[in-house]
Amino acid sequence: DHDNDTMWEGVTNPDRITIKTAGIYVIMGQVQWAASAAGYRGQLLQHSSAGLIAQTHTQQSASLNLWRGNVATTWDCAEGDYIELLIIQTSGAPLDCIGAGKQAPVLEAVRAG
Repeated sequence: DHDNDTMWEGVTNPDRITIKTAGIYVIMGQVQWAASAAGYRGQLLQHSSAGLIAQTHTQQSASLNLWRGNVATTWDCAEGDYIELLIIQTSGAPLDCIGAGKQAPVLEAVRAG
């Protein structure tokens, strides 16, 4: 919603944010999953040259409620590095992410220094 360094472009690489100003970044991802009582949900942050830099995995409870997963880290990024939010699930069937409004998946990076 607030991209003051043109880190996201929605045509060529809409699945990533590209660092335009080198520095230490707080990087966060969030996704809300559709209801399912089976399997694990995972959120992973992947850096263009360092690979996987953060991950969270949670086993779904017996409830059938929607579930929101978050992942965050700090990382020293160079100009031109990019970050992707990857998601995985093991319910045994296709499982939707909620993709609208305040429940839409989020990937953000805030320069902290």
